[in-house]
Amino acid sequence: MRMPQGYLQIGGRALHSLWLSFKVALMPPLIVSPEQIRPLQLFMAEGILGNAGDHIALTFVPLFALALGASYAQLGWLAAIASMAGALALWSAAFWATHWIRRRQQVITLTMGVSRFSYLVIALVPWLFVPSWRWPILTMLWAIRAFLVNWIHPIWTAFSMDLVPTRIRDFYLHARKDAMTVAAVLALPIAGLIIHTGEHNVGYLAGLLLAFALGLAGLIVFMQIPHIPETGSIPSVHNEPRGEWHSRSFLAFCGVSFLWNASLQLASPFLNVYLITELRTTAFGVGLLAAIGLFFGFAASHLVADVVRYRGALWTIRFTSLLIPFLPWAWMFVTAAWQVALLNMLSGILWAAYNLAVFRLLVTLAPETARSQAIVWYQIIVFVGACVGPPIGGILADRIGFRPVFLLSGVGRLLAALLLWTLVHEPERRSCASAFAPHLGG
Repeated sequence: MRMPQGYLQIGGRALHSLWLSFKVALMPPLIVSPEQIRPLQLFMAEGILGNAGDHIALTFVPLFALALGASYAQLGWLAAIASMAGALALWSAAFWATHWIRRRQQVITLTMGVSRFSYLVIALVPWLFVPSWRWPILTMLWAIRAFLVNWIHPIWTAFSMDLVPTRIRDFYLHARKDAMTVAAVLALPIAGLIIHTGEHNVGYLAGLLLAFALGLAGLIVFMQIPHIPETGSIPSVHNEPRGEWHSRSFLAFCGVSFLWNASLQLASPFLNVYLITELRTTAFGVGLLAAIGLFFGFAASHLVADVVRYRGALWTIRFTSLLIPFLPWAWMFVTAAWQVALLNMLSGILWAAYNLAVFRLLVTLAPETARSQAIVWYQIIVFVGACVGPPIGGILADRIGFRPVFLLSGVGRLLAALLLWTLVHEPERRSCASAFAPHLGG
């Protein structure tokens, strides 16, 4: 069937607009000195390539494990063990990072190289190992990848602060994040199509090879960045003064976040699995639906930023946390993939608002004298909560099916939202004008 000329023109204009977005993002403002332009362009390109590869792996490795014969309970443990590795990495990251600050670019290169090389080894698991070893090896590789990605974060943050001039830092990092999101939106359907056109494990081999190739290209680009001398130090939560960060509202927010993330991860690792096993969606459909959620979160980012700014972080969290429980409940009534597209549109917008509001609220609740200490412990609690939910969800899915899992996930989220309304109060003594490390999204 021949495509109408009007659709071809619309598609051409969309591709041209995306190219212009990348072109603008890759050109730093004119106020940057000539010698700074190339390092900033390389750093932008590394983010685009690396993020595209990471999103492909995050989306399709669990489905690859499913294709290798993993049970739902094993998929739950795959997610839980990776979260535990992330928690251990955060706990030790700042302490060890201070010892590597003078060789941070070499450490970043090595760490990113190992984590991205894991995609290649994962892709080859069916050909390198006998069936009884496949799931343990894949789980170990996935945990190593999660550990390295979280362990390197403090060093990466310090490096980016020294690389990007202060006067354009907010603009540049925002443009870099947008370009990374657009790259993931484009890469996910392409990877899904590659996996779908392949035969069984060969399709996943090709898709994960694409993730590895993109990550390797990003690593090569990063290695072209000239040495950036350090001007500051990496804050260590172990040496930081012990401030009164354990306020009632902060502790309550940590407890609520534990319940929230445990309930969230009860169902979230299995949504794409549900698409494949129950709705008979292809890998291309999974990639396209994931891209839709990312795109709507990206498109709504400026709107939700205005909402958080004018209505406040706590109000935004309270509002969105009352709506988010309805998402897994809606999954109980889904009968076709196109209905998931509508849910992912709403999900992308709600999570964009929720994550930004959490980011701002943590600044408000954590005192300046112990901010790093507070945020690290909060993120560890979030990871621990993410360890609890997946095994329970997987066991329940194996025994009684997915719909009860979606029901319980929504109930847990709603309970956490009600506790948030009751227990967490935003102090009036300080505004949330500054920012720190990115919040781990749900």
